[in-house]
Amino acid sequence: MEKNSKKKYQRKDLSSKKRTKKITTFFKKLSKIVLIISLIFLTIFSIRVLSDKLFYKCQKNMTSWECENLLPYISNNIFDKIEQLSILTGLIIFIFNLPEQQKRNHYEAWQLINSAEGQGGSGGRVQALQDLNEDGVSLAGLTATKGDLSEIKLPNADLSRANFSGTNLSKSIFKYADLNQAKLIKAQLKDADLSQANLCYADLSYADLSYAKLVGANLTNTKLVGTNLTEADLSYADLTFADLSQAILNQTNLENAELSSINFQETYPSNTNFIGTNLSGVNLSHLTLNGVDFSGAIFFGTNLYQTKLCGANLSSATFHNISFQDVDLSGANFFAADLRDAILSNLILDMINFTQAKLNNAQLENSSLVDVELVEADLSGANLSHANLKGANLSHAKLSRANLSHANLKSANLRGVKFLNANLIEVNFSGANFKDAIIDAQTQISEKWRLVWRIVNSQTKNQDFRNQDFSYANLRKVNLIGADLSNSNFTHADLSGANLENANLENTKLDNVSLSETNLQKVNFKGADFSGAYIRGANLEGAKFIGAINLVPKQITRNNNWEKAIYDKSFAELLGLS
Repeated sequence: MEKNSKKKYQRKDLSSKKRTKKITTFFKKLSKIVLIISLIFLTIFSIRVLSDKLFYKCQKNMTSWECENLLPYISNNIFDKIEQLSILTGLIIFIFNLPEQQKRNHYEAWQLINSAEGQGGSGGRVQALQDLNEDGVSLAGLTATKGDLSEIKLPNADLSRANFSGTNLSKSIFKYADLNQAKLIKAQLKDADLSQANLCYADLSYADLSYAKLVGANLTNTKLVGTNLTEADLSYADLTFADLSQAILNQTNLENAELSSINFQETYPSNTNFIGTNLSGVNLSHLTLNGVDFSGAIFFGTNLYQTKLCGANLSSATFHNISFQDVDLSGANFFAADLRDAILSNLILDMINFTQAKLNNAQLENSSLVDVELVEADLSGANLSHANLKGANLSHAKLSRANLSHANLKSANLRGVKFLNANLIEVNFSGANFKDAIIDAQTQISEKWRLVWRIVNSQTKNQDFRNQDFSYANLRKVNLIGADLSNSNFTHADLSGANLENANLENTKLDNVSLSETNLQKVNFKGADFSGAYIRGANLEGAKFIGAINLVPKQITRNNNWEKAIYDKSFAELLGLS
């Protein structure tokens, strides 16, 4: 019963719709007739009024001869009014017939398009499609495969679910067009303009998009398998979840594009621009991306396993909580990059630029960081235990709470570094520059290097530094005037440019020490061991070398005021002094 009643109601609804349509059509036709009749009556009325006025004027004010001459004028005016009425009537009929004419034109255009399907050339489809689009007709579901539609202009067109597979669309314009779920497999789109187009879920597999413009295009979930994107411009495009496996990315512009969760397998970008792109969740493992520009790119949760990034520009890029295990980063540039919580342990990172990089809580243990640039880098809380930072430039870096236990900082530039509460146990600071470095009471550092730091950064004249180990210390240009340094070890220490005037260096070990351009006026060197010591350009006026051992003439004669120093008699003879 319910089914029958439903069918009954459906039939009633259909019949009522038909009646409504018939009534609407009837009233449209009736309105046309009424309007035409109204115009005819209006014209007749205006003619009648004109003739009445002239007749009245003729009777009252004119002679019979004047009235006769007026009759041609009246007849001419009447004919003018009739002519105007005919033109106006024709115009009205034309306007009322425009929709019907447009329908016929659209029908003929679709007939032409459908009949040309499968033909190799255009078959008149280019103009037909452009006309339909200009009239605002939806082209959704269009099938135009394997044809030649090059240079077609369909901006803002509705081409959702259209099929252009194998079609030549080179130099075409599809700006702002809706190509949602469209099929463009093996389509020729070279030099085409698809800027701001919607290509969501479209299939562009093996299509030629070389030199194409896709600026700001929506390519989410789009298939670009094996697609040629040579020198294509995809800046600001959204390629979230797009499949670019085997795609050709040669000099492609992906600046500021959204590339999160895309498939990049078997893709080999060459000179591609990835500036500012979002690569979150992307699998870049095993890819060769040498020399690629990733400056400002985002790498949240990106898989970089065994990726080659040799010479890559990664400046200002973001790598939160990223693992670089087995990644080749040789020659990479991480200037101002965000590497917080990054895993960079057991890697060779020699000579890499980490200037102003954020490496907070990063894992760098056992890594080789020889000659790296870490100027103004933030390594707060980072783990650098057993890392090799030989010759590294850490000028004004932040290492508060960092773990550098057993690290090698030989010859490192530590100028202005903050070591607050840092772990510096068993660190090799040989030749390291502590100038302006900041160490607090909580900093874990050996007494030897804490003393070196204090001498470098404070006034230490006339201080007692007897029996201290200064071996391999960088004491360049320190002030040790009048200091007691007797019995101390200066093996391989650098005292170049230091002021040691009146200091006591009795019985000190000066093996291979550097005393270049040092002020040694009136210094007591009694019993000091000069084995391999380098002294050049120093001021030796009044210096006492009596009892010094392993001292040779050439160590003395290349300095200033050496003749005014005090020597043993036998050594003075060797110097030619009487």
